[in-house]
Amino acid sequence: MTRTVRVLIIEGSAVMRRILTAILAADREIEVVAAVPSVPDAREPMARLRPDVVTLDVAVLSRRGLASLERMIHTSRTPVVLVSPPTRKAREMTVLALELGAVDVVQMPSRELVRRMPDVVSQMLDTVKAAAWARLPPVPMPLRGEAHAPPAGRPGSAERMIAARRAGARHRPAHARTVHAGLRRAV
Repeated sequence: MTRTVRVLIIEGSAVMRRILTAILAADREIEVVAAVPSVPDAREPMARLRPDVVTLDVAVLSRRGLASLERMIHTSRTPVVLVSPPTRKAREMTVLALELGAVDVVQMPSRELVRRMPDVVSQMLDTVKAAAWARLPPVPMPLRGEAHAPPAGRPGSAERMIAARRAGARHRPAHARTVHAGLRRAV
């Protein structure tokens, strides 16, 4: 018997939460443990239910949401699969979220959703199962006396990445290759 993949869904739209829950729950290898509307709402279910994978609607991310996402990834070590609509803002947030440690993206089509639904469902199921086997790199522990959060007045890495993007700089975290290599081995 195969292991059941426990999934937490973070989706801003109540209708899409129900659709994603139905899609994922239809696969007997996946159990949807909770569905919440935002990253801050995911804190309690993350701690209590310990999901194997989180799916995250990119449309719910904001500058503050990116910082919350970064904390969630680094404290829980749970792989995050992004669900991205086909908009310019979503593409930008997707890139930033991947740089913060999300492991993969499922692109949601816009106009042809009904026609492409079988492909989207198949991709979603495969991506969630592969993400469950991803090996996330360990988080460096702070030195004794060093704070976990950035010092006051100094932006965290999410804010630094946003500022760098606006200035035209590129940032590729060292762990990105490890995560993607882990996904390739899992598939």
